[in-house]
Amino acid sequence: HLLLNDLTKLLEEGLDYLVEVRKRQASGNTGGPADQQGNAQGGNAEEEERVPDALQDNGTRNVEQMDFERLQSMCRGNLELGNGCVRLLWRMSKELASVVLSDQVILEQVVTTLNCTLDHLVGPKSLQLKVNNPAEYGFDPRKLLSEVCDTYVYLQRADNEKHGGGRVVGEISREARYFSTEKFNKAVRIVRRENLMRADMLKEFDQMAKSLSETGGMGKKIEEMLNAADDIPDEFLDPVMNELMTDPVRLPTSGNVVDRKTIMRTLLSDGRDPFNRRELSVDQLQPMPELKARIEAWIAQKVALISQNM
Repeated sequence: HLLLNDLTKLLEEGLDYLVEVRKRQASGNTGGPADQQGNAQGGNAEEEERVPDALQDNGTRNVEQMDFERLQSMCRGNLELGNGCVRLLWRMSKELASVVLSDQVILEQVVTTLNCTLDHLVGPKSLQLKVNNPAEYGFDPRKLLSEVCDTYVYLQRADNEKHGGGRVVGEISREARYFSTEKFNKAVRIVRRENLMRADMLKEFDQMAKSLSETGGMGKKIEEMLNAADDIPDEFLDPVMNELMTDPVRLPTSGNVVDRKTIMRTLLSDGRDPFNRRELSVDQLQPMPELKARIEAWIAQKVALISQNM
């Protein structure tokens, strides 16, 4: 989980660096920092006021203040690691998809990484990635898009075989930051036009996009309406995220009940009960089947009412 988080961040930062590279190339400013252009007569005032990279908020570097050589180096390094991340997900989904599907937290993170990458490649800002000599930065959008789309298909195949389908598509559509049906439809058109997928893989990816178009938006809307309901019983709410639980578990170290996916994220990075900081492991979590059944019954009742009014 932590590795995927870090690699996703590196890939996203690498693509953001690439956007800045394109801006510098378009403006002809391939020397010092972007804010130095046109300030040749300004002396060193700008440089004196500049906040050092190490003191930027959260340790991040101000991209616009990097000199071009440094920007290129950061872009190459991050994209190299980011490409490795996508390649790793491609290999995992091809060879070990059932393992990915067996852990809800890992599946969510994989889907977020894939949706994030797809957003950069075919989303509204994709044209900003068109730099001169992309290979110089290790950027191959065709290969990257091909691997991302293949990964979706491999996960969907395993889902169909092991779980009867629906789980991967549901997870993709629930990811709120990057997902949209339009991006999947656009990806289908691009990979078909550029011949980036085998015929059988393309057929399955096309079907996935159609399924997302038919059900993705609706499922996302229903989930938002459920969480926005003002009559959710307090015992159904996750005390950490304040969201409706779907798989409640009891923490024996503190007695609190939380959603499994919430505590799994915590344990994968910390290994302690968030309520009292006592050591806690996954195998200690205590399922709450009766509470889960009540939540599922409440959700079913609400979904039926929502569907009638839509």
